[in-house]
Amino acid sequence: MVQIRLLDLQNDQVIFSGNANSIDRPKGVHWEFGQYVWKVYEDTLIIDSQGEVHVHLICQKGKPTQAKIQTEYGEIRLHCETSLYTINERSIEVRYTLKMEEQIEHFHFRLEIKGANYAFH
Repeated sequence: MVQIRLLDLQNDQVIFSGNANSIDRPKGVHWEFGQYVWKVYEDTLIIDSQGEVHVHLICQKGKPTQAKIQTEYGEIRLHCETSLYTINERSIEVRYTLKMEEQIEHFHFRLEIKGANYAFH
């Protein structure tokens, strides 16, 4: 277990602060904490959030991807455009935009990792 903080840089908020499990995977690391799983790979970040709704995002810098939100009423599909995805041994930062028809919403998060160093295989 390591200490992490998930920061919402768009709204200047701490979303999560506490313990996380890290699981080494081929070519990446999975971070499990609270209701979140961040699957971190060199060129791809997959974010799963399980709350009242299930959110599944695939972020790849410079490549449009799909995102989906599962609610009790059904599934909503969104377009995801990632403008920033950086990784170092102490943090992962991502900035992306979700689009559905005429609606656009911007997000900017940083996952700060304390007490662990990791590298990609």
